[in-house]
Amino acid sequence: MIYNKSSIICCFLATITCSVLFGQRSDNSPYSRFGIGDRIDRNLSASRSMGSLSAAFLDPYNLNTTNPAALPYIYASSFEVGGNLKYRVQDDGNTNNGFWGGGLDYISLSFPLSNPINDAYEGVTVDKKWGMNIGLFRNSSVGYNISSTDSVKDVSQVVRNYSGQGGTYNFVVGTGYRNKNFSAGINLGYLFGNIKYEKETIFQGLTLPFNNDFSENYFIRGFSWKGGLMYTLTLNEKELKDNKNAETKKLIFGLSGNSATGFSTDGEKFEYARQFLGSTTVTDTISTERDVAGKGKLPAEFNFGAFYYSGEKYGLGFDVGYSAWSSYFNDANYEKINSLNNTFSVSFGGYFRPDYKSFTNFFKRVQYRYGVYYRQDARVVSGKQLDTYGLTLGMGLPFVFQRKFSNVNLGLDLGQFGRGTPVTEKYIKLNFGFNFNDDEWFIKRKYN
Repeated sequence: MIYNKSSIICCFLATITCSVLFGQRSDNSPYSRFGIGDRIDRNLSASRSMGSLSAAFLDPYNLNTTNPAALPYIYASSFEVGGNLKYRVQDDGNTNNGFWGGGLDYISLSFPLSNPINDAYEGVTVDKKWGMNIGLFRNSSVGYNISSTDSVKDVSQVVRNYSGQGGTYNFVVGTGYRNKNFSAGINLGYLFGNIKYEKETIFQGLTLPFNNDFSENYFIRGFSWKGGLMYTLTLNEKELKDNKNAETKKLIFGLSGNSATGFSTDGEKFEYARQFLGSTTVTDTISTERDVAGKGKLPAEFNFGAFYYSGEKYGLGFDVGYSAWSSYFNDANYEKINSLNNTFSVSFGGYFRPDYKSFTNFFKRVQYRYGVYYRQDARVVSGKQLDTYGLTLGMGLPFVFQRKFSNVNLGLDLGQFGRGTPVTEKYIKLNFGFNFNDDEWFIKRKYN
């Protein structure tokens, strides 16, 4: 038991180190200039392969931290780390450019505050359950590098380079409580991050020109919360009473959401004039502003869904989401209320497993997942609201680690983003997650 815990803790610390070392992404996403950047999918790897279903998704060995009402259903302490590898092709009507990106998206540790093995020792059935989660999640990402060239009178060309980098993270502590068929939960989070924008103007065709550089950098921080509810309806209770070996058929309804939450920013702005004299660069500071305080607001969000389970064989569900982004504003990014639009999303997905009890065929124990989704984006470009849609496929590969049941989750996401806008993007993304379970935490030791 001690060895198992040590292994999980070592993995946890090693992953944090890796996230610091390799967290930077080489992506180029021009629309990440708006808002606080491209939003990162908060769902974990198993859910992502089913169109990112989360409102009513339950699996005792695959985490659902997006709806905290799912936490009391976990059977074992579970550590999971996940991320993605993405290749996108952007089309501006004249050229196509491909970019690689990716990295770690989350680190999560969940555990039940009671152990089902204890219940087996006691010979009792407990209707009340309680679970918790601690995790670090990427919330948004900014990354772009764009160049444009203009012709100006008396100047042969003016080259303008725009770049941005950074993003935000959310450190979350969640808990959920279950009483029979009802469960409720809450996530409390701390939002933080750093975003930097740079603009460079280069005058070509002039003798010893002063080129202009502008740099803006701001830190963001604030608190967030999210609540959730779930209700489980067993559809074949009579059959289960007559036959204890019958497969349980159930329908789960889920709801999660949060109110609008505020954040604060602390920024600095610099403007320079640079002149290149051979191997020497002369820099003249035009203006400097430090400790520029600002405020902002993130939107209220709601998500509703249902999921049907037929024993361990298959499941099928849907999610519908809404976010009130019209209330968003950000002083640091000069964005006022109504600078972004409200959004709507819908997704369908599910899974099937040929035979989870098979001892002779590994692939019969694999959980095969699928899904489709459509999501509106809050950002508006050239009068067109951005949107994205796609198809997901994935597998949950079971394995035994330290004699415990764990999973490797792999998923493929094929989609299109920004149709009808100046830059349209088609992408293929590999989602991955490694899940390690340990059912010996909080166990009562008994000796004869």
